[in-house]
Amino acid sequence: MRGAQPGDALRIEILDVQTATWGWTGCRPDGIGLLDAALAAEGLTPYTHFWDLRARTHTDFLPGIRLPLAPFPGVIGVAPAATGPHPTAPPRHVGGNMDIRQLVTGSTLWLPVEVPGALLSCGDLHGAQGDGELSGTGIETAGQLTLRVHVERSAGVTTPEFTTPTSGGTSRQWHATTGHHPDLMTAARTALRALLRRLQARGLTLEQAYVLASACVDLKISQIVDAPNYTVSAFLPLDIFGGAEG
Repeated sequence: MRGAQPGDALRIEILDVQTATWGWTGCRPDGIGLLDAALAAEGLTPYTHFWDLRARTHTDFLPGIRLPLAPFPGVIGVAPAATGPHPTAPPRHVGGNMDIRQLVTGSTLWLPVEVPGALLSCGDLHGAQGDGELSGTGIETAGQLTLRVHVERSAGVTTPEFTTPTSGGTSRQWHATTGHHPDLMTAARTALRALLRRLQARGLTLEQAYVLASACVDLKISQIVDAPNYTVSAFLPLDIFGGAEG
């Protein structure tokens, strides 16, 4: 991104996500899924399911089992300042393979810039996915992603943050912060601490922010399969402030 410098943030608006006409989800005993090793002992065999995505709004798994589609990019990230090479699978504090299913059309993502130009990359589209991506894959598919990108100077963003119109709750819009770490508790603490900073920026004391978060913030495991890092997202319902906000 022209003009982006370390200390800035990229503000990325997800304008549209269109999938291809088909996708796939699979599992295998030697894969990266949450229970691969345990289920291998029970006789798990390699399996791939192909999905018909032509309806655009839903897809049928088996007769009587229909899933709604909610397409999103699994990968959005910028380059880390640390010297490489860097494997692409694990997400980091600069984003990457986060597999956060709430990054749908209408969402806005902020990423901290660590190198000149930021070097934004994105892809890995999914037609749908549950929180965690438990077998190691969602509905993997090709497609087209439309973004609008802005540079925000000295934004104070240290870990990916986003707003989204969907989180599974009753609010019309949510602000979420993320943590990425091999230890799930550390990832959760990183996400929560970043969210408390956002509440403090609204004028709350640290204590007020902490107890408000305990009353209404949702911690979600966004992905648990992209070794070595887990991703935890902390969701704040923005409707509590008297109306959805961006």
